[in-house]
Amino acid sequence: MQRPTTSGGRRLWADRSEAETIDRWKDKKVSEEANARYNELLYYGLNPDE
Repeated sequence: MQRPTTSGGRRLWADRSEAETIDRWKDKKVSEEANARYNELLYYGLNPDE
């Protein structure tokens, strides 16, 4: 088993490729955006103009 390295307070696996890291970052951003839209839906409801 490989040991994680520390970078800026975050753990990164030494064998993770740059492409995998970018893909994970993109997936995280998409997830955060979807979560924000969901939270707005919960806060404002389906018809905020009414």
